[in-house]
Parts: sequence; structure tokens; C-alpha cells
Amino acid sequence: MGAAARGDSSGADRRREAGASGGHAGADLVRGAMDARRACPWLVVIAALPPACARDLVPRTASERSIVLREEAVIAASPERVWAVLVELPAYAAWNPWLTRVEGAAQPGATVWADVVLGDKRMHAKHLVLAVEPTRRFCWRDAGWTTAFVYGQRCRDLTLQADGTTLFRQELLLEGSSKKAALRRYGPALRAGMAAETAALRERAEARR
Repeated sequence: MGAAARGDSSGADRRREAGASGGHAGADLVRGAMDARRACPWLVVIAALPPACARDLVPRTASERSIVLREEAVIAASPERVWAVLVELPAYAAWNPWLTRVEGAAQPGATVWADVVLGDKRMHAKHLVLAVEPTRRFCWRDAGWTTAFVYGQRCRDLTLQADGTTLFRQELLLEGSSKKAALRRYGPALRAGMAAETAALRERAEARR
């Protein structure tokens, strides 16, 4: 009985020691996580990124909760000519007053970086190409850390008219918890940018003869 009692006591001691060790390890992990959070607050933002947004590889369809900005123009050129201007991304620097420099390829899944003019601000923005339908549709979405709060998607659609001209439409779709705040802050600049780009695209395409 004495030996058994001594054995139990020894086992209990070992369990207490293990528990204490585990407690210290757990506390260390918690402290480490808190230190990382304070040192790298952007990790919290990335962790908050909605999984569905991170996996968005096809254009979204607007719903009653979406905010959509639109711009359109009739271009006196064929869809093929307009398309050639639209997807020649490196050439944007020569004609596009909204996206003054673009790097990337017009291919589904490709990453595209663009210098964007928003009023008196300049932003270097990351995009992910979602749809490339030659002479018909070209879409991308924002792919930076801000997608944790605002999903931004822009689609450009081309339609052949009966007279051989092209109806060009572009839509900027905003969704997410901060979409209204984004619209209040950047709405006028976004609308101005879309209008300026559309007018410049028309001028560029019509000059290609």
C-alpha cells in the first residue's frame, strides 16, 4: 500500500510538473501571438479577409446590396479595334489618364498592377484578371489588402452595333462592409476616372485606322 501510495504521489507530481510546463508553454504562445499582433497589425487584416473574396475568380453579378457605377460611350470603331486598345495594358501610359501605368497581362488569373489617379492622389493598386472574352468582355477585381473591407470589380463590355460602331460599357461594382465609406471618400474621383478613361479609349480607338 505504501509503495502504491508513493507511486501515485510520484505520478501526481509528474502530472503537476507537466501541467505547469504546458501552462507556461500555452502562456508563451498567447504572449507570442499578442506580440505578433502588436508588431504586425496587418496580419489581423489579412486574417479577416473573407475566404470567398480571396477565391473570387469569376465576375460577381450585382445584387440589391451592391453599389454600381457606370459609364458608356458609342465608339466609331469595330469591337476588334476597341478590344486591341483595351487589352494592350503596357500602352495605357500613352493614352489613359486614369491608369497611367499598367504592368501585367490580359489573361484570366493574371495579376495586374496599375498606377491609379484618384483626384489628387496616386495609388499603386493590385488587380486580379477575372474574365477575358475577346472583343466582348474584360474584367478584373481589386486584389490588395483593402478587399478585406471593400470588394471592387470593374468590367468592360463591348457590343457591336448595327452600323458597325461599338457600344462600350464599363461597370464598377463595390461590395463589402465599407463600400459606402469608400463611395463617400472616392466616389467623385472614381466617376471622373471612369469618364476620362472612356473618353480617351474612344479617341484612341477611333484614331486607329
